[in-house]
Amino acid sequence: MPNQIDELDEELRELLRRKADAIGPPDGLERTMRRSTRRLARNAVVALLTLGLLGSGAVAGVRSLGGATGTKPADTSPSPSPMPQASGSSGVRSAVSTEGVTWFHPTPEMPLGLAGADGTLWVASGGNIAFPAPASDPGAEAGVASLARFDVDTGKITTVEVGQAGDVGVAAAFGDAWVLRRSGEVIRIDGVSLRKEASIRVPNPSEAAADGSLWVVSLGGTLTRIDPRTNAIVATIDTGVPATRGIENNGDLVPPNNGVPATGVSVGDGSVWVRGGGRVVRVDPETNAVQTTIDLGGSVDGLAVGPSGVWASVCGPGGPPCTWQLVRIDPATNAVASRRVLGRWESSAMPGVKGSIGRAGITVDSGSVWVSLAVNYNQYARGKILRIDPATGEIAATLVVPGSGGTTVGVTEQANTSDIFGPALIEGGAVWVINIESGEVVRIDLPGF
Repeated sequence: MPNQIDELDEELRELLRRKADAIGPPDGLERTMRRSTRRLARNAVVALLTLGLLGSGAVAGVRSLGGATGTKPADTSPSPSPMPQASGSSGVRSAVSTEGVTWFHPTPEMPLGLAGADGTLWVASGGNIAFPAPASDPGAEAGVASLARFDVDTGKITTVEVGQAGDVGVAAAFGDAWVLRRSGEVIRIDGVSLRKEASIRVPNPSEAAADGSLWVVSLGGTLTRIDPRTNAIVATIDTGVPATRGIENNGDLVPPNNGVPATGVSVGDGSVWVRGGGRVVRVDPETNAVQTTIDLGGSVDGLAVGPSGVWASVCGPGGPPCTWQLVRIDPATNAVASRRVLGRWESSAMPGVKGSIGRAGITVDSGSVWVSLAVNYNQYARGKILRIDPATGEIAATLVVPGSGGTTVGVTEQANTSDIFGPALIEGGAVWVINIESGEVVRIDLPGF
């Protein structure tokens, strides 16, 4: 144990030295460090932040370090070419196929938000360990948060800055992009010009979804309703979701490092559905009132609503360690209709643990339920996406997500490793997902989709 602690401490010190001296590699720290070293450093940062914030009630703002949020004119320079697909080489093991896979780095910063509609993808970047400069070195580069618009048909990428580095997300609604800054702001970006159309103060926004309104859920458990015609807040609803409640057994939240996000939101079946802690809350958009609260008996990570019902990923009874289940809620009865075991979530720091699932995002379309799994093999990670038949609950296909880079394990290079974050996006006949292992967006083509 002392040796492991010393190793983590040394890795952390090296990481902080790089940031303080502002001498990181030109294309971003995440993309060029050895992946195993990066994961150790990132987990060490998380561990220290967690220890310092236990019992303080301030965890929701841990990495909400954004500053000014003004935008600059959009970058309309030619888009970078997609990264080449991986190829085998002597001494390199590749356990996954890269056929039909393309990797994109829309911005130099870490992508944390992905949304899309009608052939356009939006990628919000700028968080994770790319913190703003410490107060001890105010002259150091603080980094920026960026929004990238990606045209699926042409591959053209256009970017705009949306403030200083810090946790950031994005939703696509009403033809525009809505950037969620954990610093307490929702920024509306025009879908064509990329101009800043509005700035709306919302405390700690976590996720957003839309029907006739934009519904924004906050880490504190409130649901904010925004009128897209006026960009004004028309209702603020207390959902009863515990504030800053993430992992069920200790209430801690340090996303995206194997911490279940506290709150999320989805719309469908005439209702707004909010997840947080161990529950799903149903809100009536006609009255802006909570209709019912459904206890799912674990930590809820993913939530999505579609024609086949309300789907959630739950790790219970509390944990880690705990067991992930795919749960379907029948909106006619507000009762759990089915459960399917997806796998186990062990402690990510346990040596020898293979296949521990740290996150499980959910996406629902007209014909399938898509479950994105962040699978940790102790010294490297490899994400998987399950395509599930909603009628039977059976797995129809498994897509292994290959990253553009690899991780050195001992003397062996594990090629195409990936640590996927957030739910998958189904757009343009492909599956799109964020890989925080290499700071990229991965496209996996679906022939005949």
